Amino acid sequence: AWAAGVAAARIAGRLQAFERDGVQVRVDVGHNPQAAGQLARALKAEASPGRTLAVYAALQDKDAVGVVQALQEVVSDWTLAGLDGARGQSAAELQARLADTAAATAALAGTVEQAMAQVLARAERGDRVLVFGSFHTAAAALQWLQAHA
Repeated sequence: AWAAGVAAARIAGRLQAFERDGVQVRVDVGHNPQAAGQLARALKAEASPGRTLAVYAALQDKDAVGVVQALQEVVSDWTLAGLDGARGQSAAELQARLADTAAATAALAGTVEQAMAQVLARAERGDRVLVFGSFHTAAAALQWLQAHA
């Protein structure tokens, strides 16, 4: 029973799936290159006929360049969002750190919630929206999705 329970366990914010008007939404807490690599492999294994639009918000002490590099083959459109708090950073600060990456020309949003609204407004049926970068990012995304169900 324990083994079955562990096998069936799901963690909120770990490649958590939603659907909004024909758009797949995936929320993930991945915040380091290793987790981003696992996320990229999982996304490649999923069927997604459209684009993958990312909302990425990271704490300032994380390897943001390594994270973007791990996902650059999967993500076709980037939006960066700011995070509050002592370790947080604005979207512009994150973008400056990502100057030599696929996210260098990303759209910017003040918050994860604003970024989600922007990206879902641009997404088309069949697209996939990936929201990731930290536990803070995932928590904001999950709250926004619940409020806009």
